[in-house]
Amino acid sequence: MPVVLWVALGGAIGSAARYGVNVWSGRMFGTEFPWHTPIVNVLGCFIMGVLTELIALKLHVGHETRAFLTTGAKFRNYIFKHCYRYRMLALALAAPSPSPRRVQA
Repeated sequence: MPVVLWVALGGAIGSAARYGVNVWSGRMFGTEFPWHTPIVNVLGCFIMGVLTELIALKLHVGHETRAFLTTGAKFRNYIFKHCYRYRMLALALAAPSPSPRRVQA
């Protein structure tokens, strides 16, 4: 199978996993704050670090397996960072701003 199909398969699995975390976190923590974004970012970075270390030092895997586990995930990582920034900005802009106090003389 061509490497690009392995990358696409990894991306599809990552997308489905992210959707699952979105649904789960919405049920567990509510939808007032986008908890799914930091959960996916932290967990994804941890898993990517462990996988990269294992592939580099312990596992002897082929090019297709490396592409499946890392390249698709790195592309997803870019999307996660962009999504995180967007969601935090949207949350900050949607929050009501405190009105300034009027000082009475």
